[in-house]
Amino acid sequence: VVEFLDEGLVHLLNGDGQAFLNLYYSTIRKIYNKEIPLAKIASKARVKQSINDYKKHCKKVTKSGSAMSRQAHMELVLASNYPATLGETIYYINNGTKKGDGDVKKITKPTKKEKEEYLLKYGSEIPKDYIQVNCYMIPEKELSNNPDMTGEYNVARNITSFNKRIEPLLVVFKPEIRENI
Repeated sequence: VVEFLDEGLVHLLNGDGQAFLNLYYSTIRKIYNKEIPLAKIASKARVKQSINDYKKHCKKVTKSGSAMSRQAHMELVLASNYPATLGETIYYINNGTKKGDGDVKKITKPTKKEKEEYLLKYGSEIPKDYIQVNCYMIPEKELSNNPDMTGEYNVARNITSFNKRIEPLLVVFKPEIRENI
C-alpha cells in the first residue's frame, strides 16, 4: 500500500487519473496472482508471555462473560511446538479463503459446511471448541534472506484491505467514474 501511495499520489497530484487507474489495476492483478512478496504482507507480533501464561489467559473471561480472544502468533507457537522466547517477533501470513477469515477462529457451534470441511481434511468429526488457525508462520531469517519470496496468502482479504485504504483517494474522480472503479 505504501509503495502504491507513493507512486499513485504523484499521478493524482499531476492530474493523471489514467496512470493512477493503470497502477491501481496493476496492483490488484499482482495481489490476485499472488505476486506480492510475503515480506510486505506478513503480520508480526511479539511474544509477550510464556506458553503457560497464555494458556491461563485463554481460560479467563472478559467483563461481558465471553472467553478471551485467541492470539494468532501464540496459537502458531502452540501448534508447531516452536520454542519461542519472550520478546521474540513471530511473522505469519493469513492463508484463509474468504475475506472474513480471521487469523484464528474458535468454533463452538460448527455449521454443516464446517463439519464437512473438517471431516474431509482430518477424517474425523470436529472436536468441541475447535480452534481453527487460518495462518502459517514464517521464520524471520527466511524473510530477511529472501525478501522477494512469494507464497500462499488470503487473496480476498488482501484485496479488500487494499481497497479500503485506497477508497479515500477516489474522491478526485467524478461520482459516476468513482462508482465503477
